[in-house]
Amino acid sequence: LAACALGWICSACQLPGLDRLGGPGAMVERANRQSQHGDHAAAARSYESAARAVPADQRNGMWLAAAAEWLAAGDVAAARADTIETGVEITSAHGQEITSSTRAR
Repeated sequence: LAACALGWICSACQLPGLDRLGGPGAMVERANRQSQHGDHAAAARSYESAARAVPADQRNGMWLAAAAEWLAAGDVAAARADTIETGVEITSAHGQEITSSTRAR
């Protein structure tokens, strides 16, 4: 009986920060680290995961960050797919132009 009561009490408790461990903020931090280390495809996937997890009014920024990382990785098709999520589509010419400018950095 005591074990059941303890289980019930623990289930009612919420550990501070537990909900944030794998939340959108952590995904964005991971994406930033991946990008800084040159793993742009992984960063793009992390931003895509964050875009699916944030409220609707924050999604476009995440999709655009993912698209930028795909362009840095040289994958124009994946970048185009992410921009479509925002309601804006880039053309191949835009992708080539942006890819060229990111490589020039």
